[in-house]
Amino acid sequence: MYTLIRKHRNWPITAILLFVFILFLSPSCSEDNVVENETPENRVKFAIISSNNSFSFDVFKEIIKNDPVDENIFISPLSMYYALAMAGNGASDHTYNEFSEVLGWENRNKEDVLLFMEELLEELIPQEEDVVVEIANSIWSREDFPVKELYIQETEDYFNAKATTLDFTDPASLDIINSWIEEKTHGKITNMIEQLSPDAVVYLINAIYFNGIWKYQFEDTLNFDAPFTKTDGTREDVTYMKQTVPLKFYRHSNFSAVQLPYVDSNYTMTIYLPDNNYSTSDLAMELGPENWKNWADLFEYKEVVLELPKFKYSYGNRLLNNELIDLGLELAFDPNQADFSNITDAQIFISKVLHKAFVEVNEIGTEAAAVTVIEFEVTGIETNKIYFQVNKPFIYTITENKSGSILFMGRVAFPEYLNQ
Repeated sequence: MYTLIRKHRNWPITAILLFVFILFLSPSCSEDNVVENETPENRVKFAIISSNNSFSFDVFKEIIKNDPVDENIFISPLSMYYALAMAGNGASDHTYNEFSEVLGWENRNKEDVLLFMEELLEELIPQEEDVVVEIANSIWSREDFPVKELYIQETEDYFNAKATTLDFTDPASLDIINSWIEEKTHGKITNMIEQLSPDAVVYLINAIYFNGIWKYQFEDTLNFDAPFTKTDGTREDVTYMKQTVPLKFYRHSNFSAVQLPYVDSNYTMTIYLPDNNYSTSDLAMELGPENWKNWADLFEYKEVVLELPKFKYSYGNRLLNNELIDLGLELAFDPNQADFSNITDAQIFISKVLHKAFVEVNEIGTEAAAVTVIEFEVTGIETNKIYFQVNKPFIYTITENKSGSILFMGRVAFPEYLNQ
């Protein structure tokens, strides 16, 4: 076993990030448990969790496909799923059908879906104090924009979302929203939104925070520096942690995998290590609910000599519009065809889906945070107010109105204000 781990220790760091698909899923919702407790409610629960997993793999494949091969990736599909579920709950007609297909709600009663989303929030709370999982949802609307009371109520009831109205033209509103995100991610994600769009009317936001202590912690006295082989073949020294412990291990024809449990056994990090002739992109394309389930059943306890590099970084702000459109969520982004009439009678559409995540893996455990922001803009005229934010270079004139004579003309590339 020691030889096997040593042989493959110089591998692309994106491989270990595949654990995100199971980091936030509780084994209490496994297929075996559903079979043992066969009820209509459990069948709905398992079907939606299975769909959530499918969405996780699909969106990760799209990101892997579109991002540079040498870029670290870290996402929270669950954060995306909750934000999109809030948006989907506000959709109608064909737009709702697309959300149903992408999120796996086809032929599901809407109330059953909402009840499950509410129940999942409770089930994800760990049993051990040494593992922290916090999930927060919020809806932010422009103060004069008519959001339907029923939608607000359902978002509060089933997603435990905080609903707030703000004056989006006030610069302080941006700070308020970003401060909420920073608070819910324990300071790991800051300045998530760079500016509030002049046309923005609603923001749906999900934030997730995870902090878990390893069941088998690493001793920092065993740390050592050794080369890590990058995607382009170059090598650079990094710090490895080392331990020899009984872990669940699986050997596939193209990769090796090991599971690292946290103190709360419901949470586990699984590391998939590709062989030398097999890339992380190859592995990502093979990942899917069926393979993932089949592989999980084949793990066996082995005495593992594990050498894992420490790492800490952020990923994002990642615009997910193209990936979600490619997955089939097309109408929601179309200004003319989007139907979110369960949110408002005004014509709105999704203008942006942003995602940002942070992760740190060290001797003690794992700290991770993620945020998904869905921005809605308005296409129809729903108010007499015109929002005109001069936030870029502009040209101006000073004229005499009676004659139409131009007295002065200028361009402001940057609005300097100098004492003369």
